[in-house]
Amino acid sequence: MFKQIKLDDLNENWVKKIHYEWALIVTNDTDKINAMTANWLQMGWLWNKNIVTVYVRPERHTYTTMENNDVFSVAFFTSEHKKKLMYLGTASGKDEDKLSKCEYHTTVLDGAPVIEEADLVLTVKKLYQHMLKDENFLVDSKTIYPQQDFHLATLGEIIGVYVKTTE
Repeated sequence: MFKQIKLDDLNENWVKKIHYEWALIVTNDTDKINAMTANWLQMGWLWNKNIVTVYVRPERHTYTTMENNDVFSVAFFTSEHKKKLMYLGTASGKDEDKLSKCEYHTTVLDGAPVIEEADLVLTVKKLYQHMLKDENFLVDSKTIYPQQDFHLATLGEIIGVYVKTTE
């Protein structure tokens, strides 16, 4: 069960949380909910809105599911979930129902799919997307992308913030 709160009420070190605790990008698939582990994401203020930016490579199944939906969620978990998050970052949702295998349950908040076992969920409405390109780098892109397998950046407005409750 979740309780909606204001983003301003969170007291988090987001750089640490994203880098060490990771997150899941949760999207609707045609017949199931899909999730992909991510720690390449950013949060901030842009266009007078609270924004989250997620990065997904085109070869990932999540890329297709994000293209087909206007909303998604970003879910954060406690460290006990790290093993499951590692699995969700390597297996493909195209081949199996990863969330079921992890014994995760889903619901919908603000039109976005969410995972009930998450401790914190951001529901997000897509606003803008762009593909990172070699010619836009101000440093040698091969140091970051040796295979030149660039990510699609999706910027979305945070439309809801939910924390897990025991009620």
